[in-house]
Amino acid sequence: MKLVYKYAQERPVMFSSFQPDVALIMKKLQTKYPVYFLTNRGTEIFDDVRMNSLEEAKKLAINGGLDGIVFEVKDIFRYPSVVREIKESNLSLLTYGKLNNVPEAVHVQYLMGVEGLPS
Repeated sequence: MKLVYKYAQERPVMFSSFQPDVALIMKKLQTKYPVYFLTNRGTEIFDDVRMNSLEEAKKLAINGGLDGIVFEVKDIFRYPSVVREIKESNLSLLTYGKLNNVPEAVHVQYLMGVEGLPS
């Protein structure tokens, strides 16, 4: 983390992880940068239930004091209610995936309220 502080300077930085405990530890170790939980919402099944559903991802983010959740962009289009649910939980919502290279998909996400598409 010290290297991030040293080299980031004024550039925007965020931390994220698909591993729930790693995201929680990153949040506990520092307060300067936002920390997000990455999830693919169960497209793969994991032993850790926090990695398999929207509800568990929300619980993890809320209870762990995380700043938000990052979903695969296809899930936003499959389950548009996710945006409202995340917003009502006072969490930020970001997306990742190939569709984020399609201008129309980016525009629709903007209209839906998705806050960012990290690169």
